[in-house]
Amino acid sequence: MKTKYGTLSDNEISLYCKKLINQMYKLMPMREDDEPTYDAYLIKLIQQLHGANSLIVEDSLFISIVFNLESLFSIDDIKLHNSMIKENLSMCQKLIVKFENYERGDDSGI
Repeated sequence: MKTKYGTLSDNEISLYCKKLINQMYKLMPMREDDEPTYDAYLIKLIQQLHGANSLIVEDSLFISIVFNLESLFSIDDIKLHNSMIKENLSMCQKLIVKFENYERGDDSGI
């Protein structure tokens, strides 16, 4: 996939999504432990996703993930918070499958 900074393979995008899963998973214990860096970490993650979406992906799943992450600022209930994170993890898994299929030549999901 071409970007204004060069070319990224679908495999590289898939690897980014896998890294994103780890970054989002980290939000659950941070919130549960009332980690003081939680807000800054979440803001950085949202900014990264916004940049990735506008630069390379332009995918509705990425947009949904950003929206869900943004909503975490207003959720006080830990169970609801973690449920939103798990929903995002599921969307990331779908993105991984989508880009891995595309890498193999099956572009029906893109």
